[in-house]
Amino acid sequence: MSRKPFVLLLVGALCLALASAASAQTPSRVSASQKGSLLIFSKIELKWSADGQTLLQDTFLDIANDHPDPVRVLGYFINGDLELQERCSGEPCTPDNIIQEYEPGWNTFDCEFTLTGDQPSFWSAAQGFIGTLGSDGQVIGGFGCGPFTGLDPGFNEDPPIPGRLDPETNMQTRILRGYAIFWAVRFNDDDFDPGLWEEIRWNHLKGDALIVNYENGTAWEYNAWAFQAHAEDNGDSLNEYPGDPPGTLSLDGLEYDIPFDTLILDFYGTGSTALSGGGQTVTTDTDLTVHAVSVDVRQDGCGPVLTKVEADIWNEFETKFSGTRRCVCCWDQTMLSNWVRSAAIPNHFRRSALRTDKGKARLDGVESIECEYFTLCGETASLKRRFCDDGNDTAGGGGFLGESEDASILGLATKFLSFSPSGDEATAGMNLVGAGEEEAEVRYIARIGPRDLVDLSGREGETDVKSAGKVNRTDRNSTVRDVTVTPGE
Repeated sequence: MSRKPFVLLLVGALCLALASAASAQTPSRVSASQKGSLLIFSKIELKWSADGQTLLQDTFLDIANDHPDPVRVLGYFINGDLELQERCSGEPCTPDNIIQEYEPGWNTFDCEFTLTGDQPSFWSAAQGFIGTLGSDGQVIGGFGCGPFTGLDPGFNEDPPIPGRLDPETNMQTRILRGYAIFWAVRFNDDDFDPGLWEEIRWNHLKGDALIVNYENGTAWEYNAWAFQAHAEDNGDSLNEYPGDPPGTLSLDGLEYDIPFDTLILDFYGTGSTALSGGGQTVTTDTDLTVHAVSVDVRQDGCGPVLTKVEADIWNEFETKFSGTRRCVCCWDQTMLSNWVRSAAIPNHFRRSALRTDKGKARLDGVESIECEYFTLCGETASLKRRFCDDGNDTAGGGGFLGESEDASILGLATKFLSFSPSGDEATAGMNLVGAGEEEAEVRYIARIGPRDLVDLSGREGETDVKSAGKVNRTDRNSTVRDVTVTPGE
């Protein structure tokens, strides 16, 4: 008998075993080109005129269920900007001498909705759910969430004063911006503890966002970051993951896909005119959006993650520039032309400093004494961090009061093109590319009853009961919940 078939069989089995071992040792990473059980939309941005009466830009989120069975989805909307305290030119503070309005920062609200089998659905950040309401006023399927303006108490004033003045447009527009995270949960049924919203494996959620600028007549879109869950079968609970109690989502390559260690930004230097042609001078700038993946959305949680984003930059001659950096608390969106920690630090994103039209940057979220928590994260967030159960109990797994921490980050890049002499403007955006792996986690208040919200992740005895209907959105320290969608609001 020839030994050749046996040798080939043995080699094949060995290769298969080695491949399986390598696969088991290599965590599965997040991707923006797959379906998943958990979706992150890195950028939601609303813009209004300076008086707040004209909507200039909206963001539409699209989520589809690519499975014949229905699925329940739980999500959180997160205000990405720093809390601003009210300041006046004199005492007492009156509407006539206010020089800075109070603006909430890093506040959140949650919502739940059901996607039926193979159902696509969409949502407007400005309007909330757009679809069909039943005779009882309840959403009939679809993306039934309130508008993003639920994060802004000024929107309830008469007339509404939405968002905050944008310093990047010399206070000529108002903005409200941040991001959102959604994941699949189990329906209430007889097969598990009634009312417990368990996260489940449902790698059939697909998401993308469309940002429409009505003022400039432009639009662009990006894909949501999708994390697949690694339970054995579709619909399986993830709460059986060892050491992972209800209220914690582990993005570690074992429960969900693992996020990146660093991000890669391929960019045109700010001020570059390399794209000029057709009788037009085209000048380029880029709006960079980055945020920590780890997040704690519990009402009395440990506050947002603070990290320093270091940028190692190379130009077309392979010359490396270091030192460009920026402290980021929770979420940040800044034009590359302004992307510096202080005026004393060189900004190598600028064409004049880069010395070539094209550049590449590697972005890494690192711990640094340069980033001080109270100044960068605001008063309310600092109080959360100070009174956290354990000084080492932050969402990212490290960092004491006043400190930043190493953090995995995600983000987008939006190119802004200015045309001369026509005066036209255009935008184009994309997800950033990632490299390496770094663990992260999401902490939230696990739900036990139809209205009772009990924190199961280390805070025994705390119960937050909210009545049905609209809640008071002006409570600066509370999370907005149970937003009722009413036609005409």
